[in-house]
Amino acid sequence: MNITLSDRGDIILSPEYLSRFAKRRVRAGAVAYRPSVAPYGDPLPSRVYSYCTESRGERFTVEGEPCGVFRFADQYVVWMTRRVKKVTPSVTPYSDPAFLAASYVISHLVCSALALDGVTLKITIEGDNGERHFDIDADAGTLARITDDLVARASFFATVEKNFETRGRRDIAAMPFPYPSIREGQEEFVKEAYRAIKRKTRLLVSAPTGIGKTVSALFPAVKAIGDGDAEKVFYLTAKTVTGLAAAKCAEAMRALAPDLRAVMISAKERVCPSHDKKNDFHVDRCTFDCPRLADNADGDYITRRNDALEELLVSDGVYGKAQIYAVAEKYKLCPYELSLDLSEYCAIVICDYNYVIDPKVKFRRYFVDGDLKYVLLFDEAHNLPDRTRDAFSSSISSEQISRLIDAASSSEVPDAELISKCRLMEEALAAQGEKCDAAAEEIGGVRAGFVIEDSIPPMLDAASVSLERAASAAKSDADASVAALSDEIHSAASDLVKASEVFDERFALFSELSGGNITCRVMCLDPSSILDRAMSGAVSSILFSATLSPADYFLDVTGCRDASYLDLESPYSPDNLAVAVVDGISTKYISRGDTATDVAEAILAATEAKGGHYIVYFPSYKYLQTVFDAFRLIAPKGYSALVQKPSMSLDARRKFLSFFENSDGETLVGFCVLGGIFSEGIDLPDDKLIGAILVGIGLPSLSSELNILKEYYDRTREDGYDFAYLYPALIKISQAAGRVIRDERDRGVIVLIDDRYRDPKVIKLLPKHWKNIHLTGNAASLGALLKKFWNTENGKS
Repeated sequence: MNITLSDRGDIILSPEYLSRFAKRRVRAGAVAYRPSVAPYGDPLPSRVYSYCTESRGERFTVEGEPCGVFRFADQYVVWMTRRVKKVTPSVTPYSDPAFLAASYVISHLVCSALALDGVTLKITIEGDNGERHFDIDADAGTLARITDDLVARASFFATVEKNFETRGRRDIAAMPFPYPSIREGQEEFVKEAYRAIKRKTRLLVSAPTGIGKTVSALFPAVKAIGDGDAEKVFYLTAKTVTGLAAAKCAEAMRALAPDLRAVMISAKERVCPSHDKKNDFHVDRCTFDCPRLADNADGDYITRRNDALEELLVSDGVYGKAQIYAVAEKYKLCPYELSLDLSEYCAIVICDYNYVIDPKVKFRRYFVDGDLKYVLLFDEAHNLPDRTRDAFSSSISSEQISRLIDAASSSEVPDAELISKCRLMEEALAAQGEKCDAAAEEIGGVRAGFVIEDSIPPMLDAASVSLERAASAAKSDADASVAALSDEIHSAASDLVKASEVFDERFALFSELSGGNITCRVMCLDPSSILDRAMSGAVSSILFSATLSPADYFLDVTGCRDASYLDLESPYSPDNLAVAVVDGISTKYISRGDTATDVAEAILAATEAKGGHYIVYFPSYKYLQTVFDAFRLIAPKGYSALVQKPSMSLDARRKFLSFFENSDGETLVGFCVLGGIFSEGIDLPDDKLIGAILVGIGLPSLSSELNILKEYYDRTREDGYDFAYLYPALIKISQAAGRVIRDERDRGVIVLIDDRYRDPKVIKLLPKHWKNIHLTGNAASLGALLKKFWNTENGKS
């Protein structure tokens, strides 16, 4: 909340609040100032000064306290100080227009209270290296006009905030559950989430599909705002589709509490219109001097921003990408920055995990230090550990550096500073290469080796810092190849710098030599402490997913060891789902060539039991293609097949799913990769998908990186293989299988093909709502089992 209310209902504004509505630039010569000395004269007693006025039918009281007021003869001096890290020779009162505006407002408050014709405004700018003083002669009439103008600009927005504080919180507190009925399991979820928020604790919820996780988490969090226990709810997602579900839920709640607002924040690079070369404000990359973030031919930035915000705030209260983009285009603003400014007037902010956990993109206006009155809701939280590892891991290679040096050197105007810093990084990588070479071997005619270290060598750390600065400063109008490579290297170097700031025993530096290329990877092995810190300032954090088990694993890796854990049953009848295991087929890497036909026959048997739509998931594209080739040879007429391709465009994905969404009675089999875009976040209810067939248990290929992870958890938890390989694999299996039963009307089958599914340890880790798992040794027994299941649906015995 940015405003407060007086006992009589006036809106109380601070000078700092009003300064947000000041123009960003002070026209040269508009403010006459002169160098001065430290404050002098007789100090008046410290006090808060106030001033009352009206705007747009509302009464406002502006309150503020100067650093000091001094009287010298008949002259009054209002003293204001601003702290900076370093005072430079070029610093002036112009340097911070918002601070200058706040100083003017406080000077007006003093003039008004003491009935003065004017004051001397003394501005002191303090830094670690000293301070500078400036005097500005300000008459009361000018100060009054400035203050009244700022109040007029701020009045609409302050009134919006007042309405939320009065009507909004009252309506939210009285708001019933936004849907006609509450599902089985949902009520328990809502109560436990509300209890966690009240107690200021964390909660993990494993809730199968059908519980209604989105509203179960969002409703109690919003109710906490009505009760005054929270100021904002951040609904955090790994994918846009889950954010859309939250926006839909917010619409339902807004029907009961009209002052409730929600905004979806889209990534800057996805909404920037100026990357289009045909755009009037074309830029190659985002910079702070972009015309959409500054005064331009359409007017000064603050006025354009305020007009855009006002247009949005008087319209619908749940804001998505299209609406924000359209208004941003109208006022020639950055859609991303507009969405952030809009979020300050929204109780619900829907955005990606990274805006909370990643220092590079974290919302600084919200997630700095201090006690934050926010509730954090992490949807599909099984993704959170890996997303955090990715955010704090980094990689840079000598090949990347060489490409940038070549491009920068051959540019029309070579960037000597950039080339110099690239050379330093080359030296640092070469030093790492020497360590690798000491343990290297000849493999296929290529010399290869690696080293693992528990710290970042000072030479590599220093090279990263200097290269980050040089790449950031590279001219945006440079040769296109130089600009693109500079961006790539800046990102890699800044990731290294970010990781080095938190590097401890939970990280590892993996340096690898392969031929002439040297790659250094900072690996975040254990994200628990990072996540714990990210959540520590919030009122409460609720993490939920359909695959948030095993409990001990997720409580550990999410940094929530002391959190409560709720494991809910599926609300759907277990009779609607058949889970069959074909345990007579090995899909281990060494067996895949020999058993491809067996797998194809099992797929055919499953799909022949009942015609319809199925998706088969494989651990790799190569294995997918091998089995697909075998399946084509035995599939009868009337079958249609689709194959997922690597790096499919958005249009290609939509087209792929459209075949499943159109039910035409034919049997359709989709061949997809486990853990890919079609194994999570897609919703194909009813007969759009009646079966998921999972080939293998989802184990990733052995790799140096995963073995490092395994060794870390062996040292710290004693079950490294499970943490690094088994648990993540079976989470992917559960997620893909979860595409089948989406609501109470669905019936479907899950087929697991691999002999390792008869291992009691593996079976124990499968979702507990998979009742009555049936073991079938081959395709024939599988077909018989599934025909019996489908015949039961038709009333046959």
